Amino acid sequence: MLRTKAVKLTVISAMAFRVKLPGGPSITIQRSDYQQPGIASISRTSGEAIPAANINTKMFPPEAFKEAIELTSGLPYNRTKEKRQKGIKVTKEMTKEEKEIVEEEIAIDTAEYQKIVDKYSDKKGNSLTI
Repeated sequence: MLRTKAVKLTVISAMAFRVKLPGGPSITIQRSDYQQPGIASISRTSGEAIPAANINTKMFPPEAFKEAIELTSGLPYNRTKEKRQKGIKVTKEMTKEEKEIVEEEIAIDTAEYQKIVDKYSDKKGNSLTI
């Protein structure tokens, strides 16, 4: 599979993923014991995290953002916009497996995903080695 939803961090107990915001690429860290996510933009020149002004540095240390950037390097951005555009809604009545299937189908059905598949496959549809 060419897409991932999130990566698990070892510095803190949290999950991280990349998001493309209007200001540029960013990293989002979501802790299981803290409701507010930690968000940091990624510097285009140095590649380092620039945490948002209201981030609690005790809950989201700079080492966590550094690890998140390293682990998500080269991974596609997490996109929630397509979920709303497709009209498929994840409801509370769905089981965890059904929610994952719906989210995966939405991700695979995007034009961006098809471009990635086309880039890394030959004319017959076989995957190329990188």
